[in-house]
Amino acid sequence: MDENEKLAQRVQAVEADGKVRFGESWNKYISAIGKAAGGNPNLGAAMVEVLKQPDPAQVIAESGREALLNLSDNGDDQASRDYFLIRERERSEWRAMKGRR
Repeated sequence: MDENEKLAQRVQAVEADGKVRFGESWNKYISAIGKAAGGNPNLGAAMVEVLKQPDPAQVIAESGREALLNLSDNGDDQASRDYFLIRERERSEWRAMKGRR
């Protein structure tokens, strides 16, 4: 198996892990990172470095949250709505975990 195949398998594994752990938010995070990068030619190299992290899905999720906030601060209404919905879902899950409504 060559390096490209190994990388592709790693990407697929991280993608699957991210979708399981972060649900609907995962795609919003990925989209926000791509939009914030705006065609940056170094994005691919940066993502390869992220894949080397112990928990790349968490790193991507945190980067995606930051990207949503930055896009929102710069007037992107969709990013603002997405971030609001993600936070609402997190708050609801936290309340349910604590036995609150």
